[in-house]
Amino acid sequence: MFIRWLEKITVAAAAAAVLSGCATIIGKGGPQMVVLSSDPDRAQVTVQDAATGFVVYRGATPTQVYLLKRAGFFRGKSYVVTFQKPGYQSLQVPIHCRTNGWYVTGNLFFGGLIGWLIIDPASGAMWALSPEQVEGRLEPKRAKGAPAEIRVSLLEEVPAALRSQMTLLTRGAEGAHP
Repeated sequence: MFIRWLEKITVAAAAAAVLSGCATIIGKGGPQMVVLSSDPDRAQVTVQDAATGFVVYRGATPTQVYLLKRAGFFRGKSYVVTFQKPGYQSLQVPIHCRTNGWYVTGNLFFGGLIGWLIIDPASGAMWALSPEQVEGRLEPKRAKGAPAEIRVSLLEEVPAALRSQMTLLTRGAEGAHP
């Protein structure tokens, strides 16, 4: 009786391994969570489908979104994340779709051809989105033509050889001091 039970369990486990794709079991099909953050916080964030331009998410950072990995049979989805905040330059970061490692190696040992050709492509588990965490580091806006950096120094700190390259700034008549 115990042997018969053991045979049934073995057959069921073998059937499950043969009839399912490895990436579907381990790598998970369906949407993938992607964490979106920014420096500074509270930036407006938009996630668009890279192929269609369709907006799939709009909100503020920090947040997390669930994005589909599959665009079609054997086709993965990619996205473009746009960060915006008043006073800062906007930033776009791509999210690419790549082949899930479990799809390649797992099906070699467990899922077989049915996992490679049917189960994992149909479930989307053959794909993984990268990066899984997107941080937008926003740079402050500068006025047009403004130098990237202004440094104030005492005249005594400037080497004599560089003093001839300096420009004297004066105030107009309204802001002049006696």
